[in-house]
Amino acid sequence: EVEAWRNRPLQSFYPSFFDCIYVSLRTEYGVQQVAVYVMLAYDVNGCKDVLGLWINETESKHAWMQIFDELRARGVKDLGILSMDGVSGLEEGAKAVFPHATVQRCIVHLIRNSIRYIPRKQWSAFTKQLKLIYGAINVKQARQEFEKFKTDWQLSRRGQRMGKQF
Repeated sequence: EVEAWRNRPLQSFYPSFFDCIYVSLRTEYGVQQVAVYVMLAYDVNGCKDVLGLWINETESKHAWMQIFDELRARGVKDLGILSMDGVSGLEEGAKAVFPHATVQRCIVHLIRNSIRYIPRKQWSAFTKQLKLIYGAINVKQARQEFEKFKTDWQLSRRGQRMGKQF
């Protein structure tokens, strides 16, 4: 049944999201961290589907290329949006297989990367303001929230945060 699921034909188009997560896997040699590639997609009717799961030692452009090639062989002709982290070369690789797809950086990864530069005690206020930008109902509101965010979190030349105290 698992093999039938892994090799089932897929739809020709998915407005899509995918990612890779690291999990602990117990083997006969002990416990090790492995990359689990998850291709989670929504079809044109808004139904969620897991197109596949793949396990590899690490996340890499090469492994993603094999996954994209497998999806193509199973019937996927195009993907709408590819939301991905910053794996080097992944965007170019994805565009090589699905040239019409729109590629965007994953918002969760962007936020995780940005809070590294904020003192831990300010993470809550920082992410709360970011959510106002990403959750805006239109571009005008997003731009207004972004301008406020920039003012509130602007850094001086010495690296001191300026603007409102949270």
